[in-house]
Amino acid sequence: MPASYTTTVNDEWQFEFADADLLPSNWDLATITPNARYHLLINGKSYNIEVAELNQAQKTAKLRINNHIYSVSLQTKLDALLAKMGIKNATQNKIDTIKAPMPGLVLKIEATPGQAVLKGDTLLVLEAMKMENVIKAPANGTVAQILVQQGQAVEKGAVLINMQ
Repeated sequence: MPASYTTTVNDEWQFEFADADLLPSNWDLATITPNARYHLLINGKSYNIEVAELNQAQKTAKLRINNHIYSVSLQTKLDALLAKMGIKNATQNKIDTIKAPMPGLVLKIEATPGQAVLKGDTLLVLEAMKMENVIKAPANGTVAQILVQQGQAVEKGAVLINMQ
């Protein structure tokens, strides 16, 4: 069964289409990145397109087409069903807080507020029972706030870092 989509542009216009409605191309949509530029010729008309913003997890983008900005969101039938059930995004596991896994002493803070981090990046080092425990980013994100200081004692479950 071919996939079908609902696209919303500028929160005003909605279009429904299926895979078969798309123009043939050699694009791989998964490789589109922010600031990517494209030039399309459709029915003899020229379109300059720049990807101004892109959030693949939320399926949203801001496109600059011939110097006009358009906010675009894409929704599959599954997305619509999940939204109807009150589930915003089943594929995104967002972790807002990093908590101490055990009581210990903050040995080193490697991250800074506002820093973009990738999953697995070292955020801080916690010393517990004479062992150094590296606290890593559980997902890609941005460090919003660091709530501890180097040398500070923390209890198990204490919030160490807030993420965005």
